[in-house]
Amino acid sequence: MEKIFTKFLMLIFLFSLLLPSNVFAKNSLPNDNISLLIQEYFQLRQEQTISNKDNSKLLKDFEEKQKLSKNVIAFENDRKSNYAKMEKKLGIRVVLSKITPYIIDINIEEYKASANVYEWIHFDWKAEDGTLNSSGLGLNHYVMFAKINGQWEIIQDSYDEGPLSEVTTPDLLIEDQYEQKIIKPFTSENETDINNTEFSILGEPGYYITFDRSGVTTYADNYVKPYAAGTNYESYYNPLFKNFNPNGGDCANYVSQSLYEGGKLPMQGLATQYNGVGAWWYDNKGTTSTTDDTVSTNWSWTGAHYNRQNIAYNFGTIKDNPTDTDIIKGNPVYYDWDGLNVSSRWYNHATICVGTDSVGKPIVNSHNYDYYHVRWNYGYSNTGYSTVKINNSIFIPY
Repeated sequence: MEKIFTKFLMLIFLFSLLLPSNVFAKNSLPNDNISLLIQEYFQLRQEQTISNKDNSKLLKDFEEKQKLSKNVIAFENDRKSNYAKMEKKLGIRVVLSKITPYIIDINIEEYKASANVYEWIHFDWKAEDGTLNSSGLGLNHYVMFAKINGQWEIIQDSYDEGPLSEVTTPDLLIEDQYEQKIIKPFTSENETDINNTEFSILGEPGYYITFDRSGVTTYADNYVKPYAAGTNYESYYNPLFKNFNPNGGDCANYVSQSLYEGGKLPMQGLATQYNGVGAWWYDNKGTTSTTDDTVSTNWSWTGAHYNRQNIAYNFGTIKDNPTDTDIIKGNPVYYDWDGLNVSSRWYNHATICVGTDSVGKPIVNSHNYDYYHVRWNYGYSNTGYSTVKINNSIFIPY
């Protein structure tokens, strides 16, 4: 019996040798070397975040050991200058940086590989008076590798840090790169059984609510910054709400959540659809699953431009071209990235003010781009800004 079992094992071994090599390539090749290279690469990026630090020896070491292609090294070297520009634009000086890469997946073939990595950049910076503050940003990377002379080398890294640092890899530099998907407004032409799809919110006939600004900050902080190692954005976004990153961006959805869940602003349903402004609501059907959730069809919950209109109509007043004194804790801030045409602005991004930094400058959080405690006016030279100054006490006329 033992001889038969031994022969059976030998047959399995011989059969495995006859199989094509690429059958085993994806799962059997070790990825420890790639994981280590990713860690080393993001350590380099961490050093490059500090603009006045000389990292020429570190860059040269990566080049000599052929861990990074020349185009990647050149781009990462130029990235340092963008951080110097960011410091000048915001009036800050970065003094310490910590980068944590979260490897989402690695796909390995015989001579090439790729990895999806979510990066969280935490940096400490000094304000104008020398006081210390902390900020952060999160972004996705698509990293490509090639095996050259038996060694893995990073040949391309595609990522976009957004308007804060204005760092975008060349392969992503396309026209209107920061323009979010323009969402078609809700009109009678695209109406579908409004009585069944619009979520009706009813309350007591006429009552006041108090806007909870501290609650906005607590909620906004909880759902923008990863707290545990090994997580990515999908695990620190609120799982009770849909993630709209695949559908034009999650910025206004995050702002709406912060105002509703944190600030206790009441949803405005079909019963309060005044003058075409539209309703503002999110219906989770009373379950923890988001698969069947529905959202207001006029896009006021998920679209930055319509969110601004609706929040202002129901809860406050619009202030265009705001200054620091107009940006108040708990209030949303809206951005028209290409703000050259003042008469017809289209606001394609929304953030939420969570307070001020050590010298009283307003700071904001956002999704997509995932920003944490950054100064509110981080846009370009031609960016148009707007805010809604939400009333502290709000009368609900039901």
